[in-house]
Amino acid sequence: MTTVDLYRRKGGAPAELLAVAYTDQGYSRTDLANQPDSRAELGFMFFGRFDPVMQAVVKHGDGYAIVPIEDAGATDPADLPALVDAERDRRIQGGITFNGTVFQTDDTSRERI
Repeated sequence: MTTVDLYRRKGGAPAELLAVAYTDQGYSRTDLANQPDSRAELGFMFFGRFDPVMQAVVKHGDGYAIVPIEDAGATDPADLPALVDAERDRRIQGGITFNGTVFQTDDTSRERI
């Protein structure tokens, strides 16, 4: 089992530490794994340790999570309202059947009503 330490920088996506990173003033910092003061100066925050063979990092809402690989494709609960709205809109665009008659409900048809 090989684990990897992940860090986030200024709210970005979790990733392994870079070999070289730069301050806002353009100064380089190296060996970040062994330099906690440099990591803090550059805005790196420890995110978590994960096993890339067994786990994945996925976006969840406004953040990220480490999940088992088999759950990596699962729908994020934060995305459900948008998915429901998209399905509703798709069904509305497809038309509505009433008493055996199909009524067009695309944007142009709704404007004509």
